[in-house]
Amino acid sequence: QQVDLLLDSFMFFHVVSNVTLSSLTQEQIKAAITSSSNRYYAGWRDTRMWVSDTRLGLEQMEREHRNPFDETPRDFFSVAHTARELGSRFGRFQDLECRGMKQALIDVEQGGSGRVPLRR
Repeated sequence: QQVDLLLDSFMFFHVVSNVTLSSLTQEQIKAAITSSSNRYYAGWRDTRMWVSDTRLGLEQMEREHRNPFDETPRDFFSVAHTARELGSRFGRFQDLECRGMKQALIDVEQGGSGRVPLRR
């Protein structure tokens, strides 16, 4: 569970760079990271799910190269590798999010004008 919090924190600070986090307390930051609320970043819920899925996939790949009877907890280097992989794969994940947002805007576009009404 500590690894999950660490990796979620890594991604939270990666995607929520526009928020003044220095004004938040440690408890508020932890609550924001562990919540499924999209208060600070619209895609946070999906991002957390992606981080979890990616971490589990990487752990499964690592398991193939380890002793199946060794139940040693993950070490720093293993977690650091996962964080690097998350950073390098995030662009592809975020591209899907951007394409979804683009399609949502196209769906509310008025008559091929390229304009989206601000009021509904």
